[in-house]
Amino acid sequence: MTEPIFPARSGLLVSVRDVAEARLALSSGADIINLERSSTGRAGDVDLSFVTDVAHLLVGRRIVSASVADLPTTDAAAFALSATALASAGANHVRVRLPASAPRMELEAVIAAIGTAPLGGAHPVAVLFAEGDAEAGLLPVLASAGFAGVMLEVSEHGSGRLLDHASAERLAALAEACRRNGLFLGVGGSLRLTDIPSLVHAGVSLLGFRGAACEGPTRNGRLSATRIHDLRTVIDRAAAMRGNVA
Repeated sequence: MTEPIFPARSGLLVSVRDVAEARLALSSGADIINLERSSTGRAGDVDLSFVTDVAHLLVGRRIVSASVADLPTTDAAAFALSATALASAGANHVRVRLPASAPRMELEAVIAAIGTAPLGGAHPVAVLFAEGDAEAGLLPVLASAGFAGVMLEVSEHGSGRLLDHASAERLAALAEACRRNGLFLGVGGSLRLTDIPSLVHAGVSLLGFRGAACEGPTRNGRLSATRIHDLRTVIDRAAAMRGNVA
């Protein structure tokens, strides 16, 4: 059975580091549970057993997202193998980080390799970085390869907030371009609760959080059910207001 590409409503993605956090995110209103390694906070080196454990917990209830390991873009076949392993372990969204610094020919080779990989019911999602302009001209290539959407993020934790690098105008234009190509647009990068209305108004359809969903001042704290619930509430309220305006 093909897994869902995207939640029907404006989506909330929460990054988790263990099964207990996945269970808490599930009960607190997250639509997509994104997996990252607890010891590093990185998304691209999760254990396949972690993917499988969370997939068993969430099967049929939420989307499980996991990232292909960071690899040289010259090795498109390795990207495809990593993506296939994540899909086989139970990931519904297989995230592929595409650095803006890589040559365009290499990026297109990686995209093509992912597009022909045997992912079953899983859907590839491109992660592009706000510090560059990797999205320029890539959206039709991603759509043709069968990608479901784009996540615009910052390249590394600590390199600033997404909104330090991407204006509301850029996000609105990118959201419209994604829609024209049949892709969803999601964003992440030290987002705050107060950022949600403007992002939803710009047409962003998936908002990713870790730090704002945690107890304490950083993304290294434990997840808070109250904070996730608050994120969910504000997203739903902003989406309803945007719908009323439209």
